[in-house]
Amino acid sequence: LYTHGDAHEMLVVLRGVLEVSLGDARHVLEEGDSIEYATSTPHRSENIGSGRAEVMWIIAPPTSARAELDQYTAWKPLAAR
Repeated sequence: LYTHGDAHEMLVVLRGVLEVSLGDARHVLEEGDSIEYATSTPHRSENIGSGRAEVMWIIAPPTSARAELDQYTAWKPLAAR
């Protein structure tokens, strides 16, 4: 679990199944589900599905989390695949 800054974060599952941990609480999210939380809340997400997961994060106000996000594969429109 980690925290970063003092912003608000929303995670939307575009494909797959994720387990999102917020403190001691765990939430299983599937395609179309979303969750929002303060970035100061200890959190993490994990792909628990059998295939690839795709998510969209919305952070407001924008933070300097770029270094953390670089570990993820860039999203490409489905039509480009």
